[in-house]
Amino acid sequence: MLAGASIMVTGVSSVVSQASAKQTPFYKQANYSGQSHWSTSYKQSTPVSGPNYQAGPNYQAGFENNRPKAFGVPTTYKQAAEGARYLAAANTRSVKHHPASFVYDQSNASGIVPQYGIQYGGGEIMTGQVRLYLIWYGDWRMKSRAQHTIRNFTAALSGSPISRILGTYVDNQGNRAAGDIRLQKEVSDMTASQGYNLSISSVAKVIHGNIHSNSLPYDRNGIYIVLTTEDVNVERFGTKACGWHNSYTVSQVAGNGYMKKDIPMYENVRFIMVGDPTRYRYKGCPIDDNTPNDPVGDAMVNVLMHEIAETISDPEGTAWYQPGFVGDYGELGDKCAWKFGNVFRTPQGKKATLQLVDASGRSNWYYVQQLWVNAIDRRNPQRPRYGYCAHTVY
Repeated sequence: MLAGASIMVTGVSSVVSQASAKQTPFYKQANYSGQSHWSTSYKQSTPVSGPNYQAGPNYQAGFENNRPKAFGVPTTYKQAAEGARYLAAANTRSVKHHPASFVYDQSNASGIVPQYGIQYGGGEIMTGQVRLYLIWYGDWRMKSRAQHTIRNFTAALSGSPISRILGTYVDNQGNRAAGDIRLQKEVSDMTASQGYNLSISSVAKVIHGNIHSNSLPYDRNGIYIVLTTEDVNVERFGTKACGWHNSYTVSQVAGNGYMKKDIPMYENVRFIMVGDPTRYRYKGCPIDDNTPNDPVGDAMVNVLMHEIAETISDPEGTAWYQPGFVGDYGELGDKCAWKFGNVFRTPQGKKATLQLVDASGRSNWYYVQQLWVNAIDRRNPQRPRYGYCAHTVY
């Protein structure tokens, strides 16, 4: 989602599509207020009206009014389940209740798309090979260990157990969301080219400035990730979200002199923002000092995995999500936000949930939340789970 648990952006010189804003929620286990932070006015032009809702292709909104999909405020599992069951009854034509969960059983014009506790809105997903482009914004020299942790994690995602979860998400043509995720290139913006107080539109300009200068290529199947240092203030980060994903179009930044003839004017550029949470570790974006790698790097990796998965499965806010999800937008990371599942200890006694092996055969441990699996867990035939939080597909 955008500001907090997941995130997204789109537009023309301060113009963005609100359908793509999602964030990673704050860490809170209780005292949920009962309001949905980002899904209430998901698009200003047309209210969300059921699982087949799609945004109009020409809809544009101001960058500053855009609400990215963010990794935000999590709720208890009980609250999330109750809200989901309510939505299932309200928004689907056929709902089957099961002891552990529920099912969306809905036909689409082009075929039947399995939907277990999450809905398909008919929009685009990212398929094939997805390439990651890292932009280190600010002076990271004092936090090189955090960089090392993030770099190793993103380099080891392709074909990993957690990336296989994305294969449970398909579009109405039968294409599966990409599990082949590659770290393609990284660049440094040490001088903070857009300053130390970034709006959502400024983050988009950071990315497009690098594309315009040929520091990074334009990649239709790429995700551009802006990683900010502790001294950089970013709109919504640390106050409403721990990270977010969004998208923009060239037309949105063209008025600022960022034109490239080889990039289609209205082609979406997908991006993610995750910052160093040190200043906010006691304000909703926690850092655990007992994780396997650099604590700041591990905290950012947790949010980053959340946002990467959501960008692939719901890049424009029209594909996989749960409308009205209790607590936030309801993408596959939001539904399991801050749920780490089975935590084990590394040989050094550190907490971990996931082991990844990179291309060189080197193994590393990480402390990462679970993601929502859009499938049936039949390990217990008497009590199958119709959609579930996990680190891989069972």
